[in-house]
Amino acid sequence: MDDPYVAVLPDHHPSAGRTEIELAELGGEQWVDNDFAHGLCRLNLLDTCTAAGFTPTFQIEAHDYATAIAFVSAGIGITVLPALSAQQLPANVRRVPVVRPAPVRSIYAVVRRSMAGAGPVQLVLETLFALRPAPEAYVPS
Repeated sequence: MDDPYVAVLPDHHPSAGRTEIELAELGGEQWVDNDFAHGLCRLNLLDTCTAAGFTPTFQIEAHDYATAIAFVSAGIGITVLPALSAQQLPANVRRVPVVRPAPVRSIYAVVRRSMAGAGPVQLVLETLFALRPAPEAYVPS
């Protein structure tokens, strides 16, 4: 499944109430890094930022999504991360889908044929599909 990225913004940010934001509009913001330097999701985001014409200015570095979201909540900056990682946010933080270009990560489940019908495998797959973003949340670039 595809997991589109969202901007995670403090609720007082001018774009916090929007239904979408173009990635290039975030170019001048102070960013909170949310992954390891060579993490695939970070590299995917940086490639998409380059396509949008900028390199993010990271104010602070976090190595996981929850910490990055906490920094946004504290007012340190904004972050952009996969939508599945921004399901539960603090009350003073908003998520806004990122478009044009829209970074997306693809999630694959590889299951041995002999295990495909196993209850735990089915539960994990059902949970992932239940959490996936609505189709309208993904707007191709």
